[in-house]
Amino acid sequence: QIKRSPTAPASQQDLLAALDVIEGVNMRIMNKPEHKADILSHKAHIFAMLGRSEDSMKTFSQAIQTNDQVPGAWALWAQYSDELFQNEVDKASQEKISRWTE
Repeated sequence: QIKRSPTAPASQQDLLAALDVIEGVNMRIMNKPEHKADILSHKAHIFAMLGRSEDSMKTFSQAIQTNDQVPGAWALWAQYSDELFQNEVDKASQEKISRWTE
């Protein structure tokens, strides 16, 4: 689960509304690649919070390819990747524990 600010968690409806807003942004009118990368990283973050892992990873990759000098994009992607890894470690640990207790 992606960490959110201490405010109330966003509902799926809120996340979908935010995604609609981001998808409505005309990226062609943006002059600076770092702005495009920032918007793409937020879009990827929303995909992650919606559980759309493949879309999230593709969009994070697109953000970094657009401009690899945006620390926020790297930070969000690293956080998401770390959480995916931790979930896999937890799942593997639980499987080993269940084998030992059988």
